[in-house]
Amino acid sequence: DQAREGARAREAINRLALAAREARHLAVIKRRTVTVCPSRTPLTCDGQWTDTLLIFAGRANASDKQLLTTLPALSRGKVSWRSFRGNDYLEMQGNGLTLAQNGTFVYCPDNGNLRYARALILNKSGRARLADDLNGDGIVDLSRGNSVSCER
Repeated sequence: DQAREGARAREAINRLALAAREARHLAVIKRRTVTVCPSRTPLTCDGQWTDTLLIFAGRANASDKQLLTTLPALSRGKVSWRSFRGNDYLEMQGNGLTLAQNGTFVYCPDNGNLRYARALILNKSGRARLADDLNGDGIVDLSRGNSVSCER
């Protein structure tokens, strides 16, 4: 079970890292805003972060979106996105920077075991890094020893 939980955590956080990298890359290549958001319906940002992820050219609320790619839904766990602006989507500008949306994706396993929780921290420049266990307690920390939490 531990190996399975660890694999699910890696899959979830790698999927989010891929989405952020891909959006940044496409924004720079296309020289326009690219948005990442969860979706239950085509081209609508209306889902949870475990649902299908849309990556499209255009702003989140624009009517002229162009779907670029999708990433499949996760079968287990919970993902949250906490950003500076509080939006339920991530937008990358054509220069590769976020639209002042530095924030953190947090993956929590279904069983709530914090040892399998993971965090991906995104800075304003659009670069992502994995959270580390800074205080050695076996749980990743968001900053200065403040462990990630999985509120239910």
